[in-house]
Amino acid sequence: MLVTVNGTPSSRVTVYLVQDGRQVQTLQAREVSRGTYVVNVLVEPKDATREGIVIARLENNGQVRFMTAEQPARLIEGAGGGIQRLAAQEVSATTTVPSLVPQITNLRDGDRVAGPSFTLQGTTAPNASVRVPATASTSLEGILSAQQTVMNQTVQADGQGRFTITVRPPIPAAGTVYQVNLTATSGSCLR
Repeated sequence: MLVTVNGTPSSRVTVYLVQDGRQVQTLQAREVSRGTYVVNVLVEPKDATREGIVIARLENNGQVRFMTAEQPARLIEGAGGGIQRLAAQEVSATTTVPSLVPQITNLRDGDRVAGPSFTLQGTTAPNASVRVPATASTSLEGILSAQQTVMNQTVQADGQGRFTITVRPPIPAAGTVYQVNLTATSGSCLR
């Protein structure tokens, strides 16, 4: 079977052959001349297909375009050759890469918190690990300042990159200033 795809030069082209709605073969095309891509596959008796769909995927500079054959392809023993034209379909694709840098979404620098504890909600890359060290500085009558670590925990972001953690100082006191420095890791990346 020979599949020829004409498209933008220097694209990345993949051809998918969906066989009888059950099996998908992924075939990498190679550019044989400027903008002409070819996949050449040996068809064996085990590859018999009554209804096959040929789909070409072209990717170039972040733009993705799909082309599909107008009619089903049939792979049967003793079949003769035929030519089918692929019809282009416009597809817009936007790829976003989530930031690994953790961001607090429910509080801003300098916000006041009340009560014996407070909750931090934030975002990062999906499934990243977020380390949350927190220190508390308390001034006693403006003269003596005491600083202590009140938390050093790691939480896991969910599949959407959201995380929540509650900070519970051992001895909450009015006028305490909390400093939280977040770091996130995902695989071997650290932010």
